[in-house]
Amino acid sequence: MGNQSAKTEDGKPSPVKSTPSTAASKPASKDHKSKRKTGNVKSSSGESKTSPALTGASKPLSTKGNVIPNTRTVSPPSSSVGKKELLRKDDSSTPSFEGTSSSTTKPSLEQNKKSFFGKKTIKQSSLIVAAIDFGTTFSGFAHCTREGYKNSGDPKIHLHSWAAKTTMTAKAPTCVLLDSDQKFKSFGYDANSEFQDGEDIDDCYFFKHFKMKLYESKDELTRDTMLESENGKKLPAISVFSAIIEFFKNMLLKDLEAKDTHSGFYGSDIHWVLTVPAIWNLKAKQFMREAAHKAGIEDGQLTLALEPEAASLYCRKVPSSVVRADDGPSIANFQAGAKYLIMDLGGGTIDITAHEVLNDGHLKEINEPTGGYWGGLRVNESFVRFLQRICGQDVLHEMEKMYPVEWQEIKDEFERKKCAYDPNGVLGKITIRIPLYLAEEYKKITECTLEESISESPFKDTVEIKGDKLRIDKHVFESFFEESTRKVVSKVEKLLIENTQLHDLGTILVVGGYAEDPSMQKAIKDKFAQKYKIVIPADPRIAILKGAVMYGFELDAVRSRLCKYTYGIGHQRKFIEGVDDSKKMRKYGRHSYVDDAFDIHVRKGDLVKYGDFQDGKDYHPLNDDQTQAWFDFYASDSTDPSYVYENSCACLGFVGVDLSPRERGVDATITLKISVSGTDIEVQATEKRTGNTTTAYCNFLG
Repeated sequence: MGNQSAKTEDGKPSPVKSTPSTAASKPASKDHKSKRKTGNVKSSSGESKTSPALTGASKPLSTKGNVIPNTRTVSPPSSSVGKKELLRKDDSSTPSFEGTSSSTTKPSLEQNKKSFFGKKTIKQSSLIVAAIDFGTTFSGFAHCTREGYKNSGDPKIHLHSWAAKTTMTAKAPTCVLLDSDQKFKSFGYDANSEFQDGEDIDDCYFFKHFKMKLYESKDELTRDTMLESENGKKLPAISVFSAIIEFFKNMLLKDLEAKDTHSGFYGSDIHWVLTVPAIWNLKAKQFMREAAHKAGIEDGQLTLALEPEAASLYCRKVPSSVVRADDGPSIANFQAGAKYLIMDLGGGTIDITAHEVLNDGHLKEINEPTGGYWGGLRVNESFVRFLQRICGQDVLHEMEKMYPVEWQEIKDEFERKKCAYDPNGVLGKITIRIPLYLAEEYKKITECTLEESISESPFKDTVEIKGDKLRIDKHVFESFFEESTRKVVSKVEKLLIENTQLHDLGTILVVGGYAEDPSMQKAIKDKFAQKYKIVIPADPRIAILKGAVMYGFELDAVRSRLCKYTYGIGHQRKFIEGVDDSKKMRKYGRHSYVDDAFDIHVRKGDLVKYGDFQDGKDYHPLNDDQTQAWFDFYASDSTDPSYVYENSCACLGFVGVDLSPRERGVDATITLKISVSGTDIEVQATEKRTGNTTTAYCNFLG
């Protein structure tokens, strides 16, 4: 496993990875004889299928521990490191593979609280729900009071409006301008204009389309991940994301004050909902949560909503929002047992999932979210590759670095033409304006004109330039959409064939900003309209935003989800002859044990109910005088992992538990349970003797 790009058994990336810090990369301490009152735990039976013991005790582990919200994530080792170093430790907090660190080097659980695990108490009775739809290409925010939501047929959801050049829009381009001191300057249309018109662009930071970094980084994402701005400068990604979230938060408060609805409300009365793609991994989701915290939103006031679920909720709750390709029923009127596919077509990622309507009107997930980077930006990338074939890749890259403002103008111009393009309404050529200054600089660099380059390219008969206008034949322009539409349609087609639960599905719901694109709509209808009803909201771009507000009032709208990974604990169990590797056997008295066994709490593909914890398992402290115990949590892309060091497994982190004072020989059993039904993983530990319960949620960023 380790920090190499570990793959699962089917070749996919491992579910969660941590990039090691300097401290974390040090080998584990080999001093297992230090006197300590902290330690691991063991199951009471020691049998392979019963309660697990935590990895690496220096003798058979004997009892369980309880969970506290404060420990750190440990990086998996590189492939060259042996099993005994699987769990590394830094100088301050983490237990080593063989035993736990001494109490002199491990900080107290109380000291660790703010860094790695945290308690979460969601306020269910907030007076206002505010949602932020943080998109790759467009973003916005909206709110609704609890009183306004009571009108269930048409909740009074207020969207913040953004001033474009000639109109007002419900969302603005996801771009932000920071000044030379890295302070927020402007967002959206204003940021775009100020960057293009400004004279101090070398000193500022202009970021656009940067959300994809969280998807592209995947396993390598940390709190220190950097973003490169459009003008070549770098800042920590979390600073950029939090700057926008904080701006939205402050703008909402101004909106409330302007409407005189703020009187009697406090900041603590607002519950925030932040949308995330369903296919994002656990690290990316936690990254957004921490960015919101950095922006001043307390964790108990924040819920993450999966984008396709939010859109599905909106379209079911507000029938008037939906238009249909035929006279079939709206999904709002679907009866129990009805199934439908949701395609969330964003600017960056495409999310695909499926829901079934339950008897009480709530929803059940019947297909694990899937998708990929096939959104609207793929079309833009095809256009850039087209320019590279005309101008040359190196020359174009050099001009992008030298003239970022002019290059941004070209990209913005293409974005406008892409969004307005209708394959049924265009007969001739599509015109893209090229700044004359850039054309002149191109001639200086290459010693030839754009006209000459086009005449020598494969597009000499289909593309021409006149003055500052690049004119492109319709079929060439449509080719920019081909890769994106082909991959989306192919993925959906394959899913509908391979998942037997979808064979009686009758409707496809299409949402997201890219769902507005006529080329994408045509591709979907051409392929699926004969067999399925195609349902598209009247304004698919805002379905997720409004649905996210509604989700804040109905957190249990999706009653059950399919578990994305197998989750469990690394533990020590009795050695099984013929099953376990004899080289990994440890002898303790008359018994033999094996370390690093994966004790499963919930399997990939299991249907888990919202808010429910899985059946608990009992653990006991190693020593009678032990005051703390530690558990190590793992995720696996396999349904039946045997050991935590398999390639499909990744260490999520450690959870530490304070043990109540007790006399020698007194039972200190602790029941450990996990919940994976929401957008976070929650851990709950209850000390049976005292009834003391601690709830924590996992940290994945290290």
